Amino acid sequence: CYSVILPLAICGIIAASWVFRYIPTFRRPCPKLKRYLTFQDFEKFFFQEDEYREAESRYNNQVMVTLQTVKTGKTFVVASYHMPCRYKLPRLMVTHVGLAGQTVQKYAEGLPVVWCGDFNFMPGSVPYRLVLEGTVDGRHVEHPKHMFPEEDKWLPDIVPMRSAYDVAGEEPKFTNYSSTFKNTQNDFCGTLDYLFISPEWKVEAVLSLPDDTSPFGKSLPSQQEPSDHLAVGATLTLPHIQTFI
Repeated sequence: CYSVILPLAICGIIAASWVFRYIPTFRRPCPKLKRYLTFQDFEKFFFQEDEYREAESRYNNQVMVTLQTVKTGKTFVVASYHMPCRYKLPRLMVTHVGLAGQTVQKYAEGLPVVWCGDFNFMPGSVPYRLVLEGTVDGRHVEHPKHMFPEEDKWLPDIVPMRSAYDVAGEEPKFTNYSSTFKNTQNDFCGTLDYLFISPEWKVEAVLSLPDDTSPFGKSLPSQQEPSDHLAVGATLTLPHIQTFI
């Protein structure tokens, strides 16, 4: 009997979680909370997330390439990474920044680096500061050690880098402007995309980006922009090298 009831109960919980997630009209007010119960409440109750295992289970790929100029033979590394969109699990995000940063710097073996991509974190956040400062205060609640098993002594430290737009003046007002069926009332608009560079590079110019969303209507993509992310770009120079990334 239990062999039948237990699988049915599990299937029922999973089905209910998807109903709560995708059909807002099924949500009911909760008097004690004075708000509507959401899928996240339901998910947190039944499926407590293990940040360490969640970080371990992610299989985001990083693309890295060593380029050489024809005229001078100078070499440098360009890498691109798409971070997990797990901003509600900041220690997972810091872990991935540390691992991806360490990987590209190990691959570069001291060569100049341009590290670009959709990083899914905002300027000023702990993952952002990790890239620019190279470390996270171990006392900070978002330091990964607070989710690691005691025997895991890994640290997310990397060699500090710079953001090309920050060096040129300031980060863009936004690089992502999107709406989703999960949250149609508060569309997201913020900076998630960066060009991080090693100290050897000089920033000559950056690609100009809009300051407001009015040209794009409700959200991206639009007729003018084929993606929900705006393209970022910079003209960078090394001795005897000039390139546009």
